[in-house]
Amino acid sequence: MAEFVERLVSNASFRDRAQPLGVVFTGEVRPLDGMLNDLRRFGTARRREVRVARLTTANRFGAAKWQTHRDGLAEAIRAFVAGVHALADLAQTLRPLINLGLDDVIALAADEDHPLSQALRETGKSAGLSDDEIEWLFEELSVIDYRPIRLVCADGFEDLIALLDGVSGGELGLLVAGFLRFTGDPETDRRIEKLVIRLRSAGVTASILLALVIVASAHFVATSGRSPAPA
Repeated sequence: MAEFVERLVSNASFRDRAQPLGVVFTGEVRPLDGMLNDLRRFGTARRREVRVARLTTANRFGAAKWQTHRDGLAEAIRAFVAGVHALADLAQTLRPLINLGLDDVIALAADEDHPLSQALRETGKSAGLSDDEIEWLFEELSVIDYRPIRLVCADGFEDLIALLDGVSGGELGLLVAGFLRFTGDPETDRRIEKLVIRLRSAGVTASILLALVIVASAHFVATSGRSPAPA
């Protein structure tokens, strides 16, 4: 991951678009690693459970052996919830960067050879996403012209926090973890309802993935502000 980020912050086009955001963090910006590790643990466990279900349905030899790993599922779900909370905390820290100017940075990822595209793909892998899930994410970004903040935060930064508050942690089933559900809080749920309608109208899915792109990109910008300009 470090190699991809180093390549990104040394890229002239990235720095040109990142610098006008004009925010230099003097405090500590937590690395992405801990949050990504929590999300990856859940992704690994979910893929294992899907495999078990398929083996069991097909009555294939070996299903029982895979089922012995289910003991760690509850722990993986707790890790996922912790990862979502960490992502929300990081979003709050990086709030000054999460504005329409950041969309100009994220738009660089439309070029699959750009270091930002590569860094975001590596972020997805580090979060436990499969290759298919990463391709799906980039297809969704393409639909919205690689400008997720314009859509997600149309009613303000609080929409991003509402999105993360609404992420299912697996309590409704493993396959819907990461997608949105209502929280029971009227104000948050009002924002979630409007957000889901807005995203659906744009042809994309309301899930944790767009939030991951936004926060990771803001983190890259904050990192670039601490890195020396290339000679």
